[in-house]
Amino acid sequence: MALKTTLIDGTGDSYTARVTSYGEVVVTNGHPLLPEVGEPNHVQFFSQKVSSDGLGTGIINMNVDGSVTPQVFSINAVNDKDIHIMKLVIVIIDGTVTHKAFGSLAALTNGVDISAVESGVETPFVNKGKNFADLIRQTAAERPWGDAATAFELQDVNAANADMQLLPMDVGALMPGGFRIGRRSVDKLIVRISDNLTALVEFAVRALGYYRVPDSDDEDS
Repeated sequence: MALKTTLIDGTGDSYTARVTSYGEVVVTNGHPLLPEVGEPNHVQFFSQKVSSDGLGTGIINMNVDGSVTPQVFSINAVNDKDIHIMKLVIVIIDGTVTHKAFGSLAALTNGVDISAVESGVETPFVNKGKNFADLIRQTAAERPWGDAATAFELQDVNAANADMQLLPMDVGALMPGGFRIGRRSVDKLIVRISDNLTALVEFAVRALGYYRVPDSDDEDS
């Protein structure tokens, strides 16, 4: 008769194993987050835009005026699972967009910040990005597409023939497992607007990655 037991790795995560009646530990070589048949998933897909409430249900279009009082949008921690952000997708939609501008706006005075906040310490992905060229440079531009003058741009994306600047950032290539927002923590991803962006059609940032759902025996840890 096989006995069900648990192995705990160096990070504190626990995984199911079995010990046979002969005292042998049965180990299966596979991804540790893949559940056994009939058990719930340990990882779930995560896709959420930064928002005014940090939960994806508030204001998500960041075409706001932060010139007097900076406006902060975020993705906040949740109570029951960790968030691992693997990719950011930055979207700007406006009339005629260029690299030297922010959408159609002239280069910003103060710039946009996109940052990871861990235990109250802010580390920027983008620090005071004043035009689209700043955003391209600071997000590493790992997978450029389009011609040199129109890289990361799509034309005529709505009925008003506005153009879109679409810029991905591969966070998972920089941090193993991506940027982790631990459950019940004060950690968060923030976007800070310190200029008047009300003339833009749209400015939004989406985060993609996965939730890490705790096992039943470590959900209170």
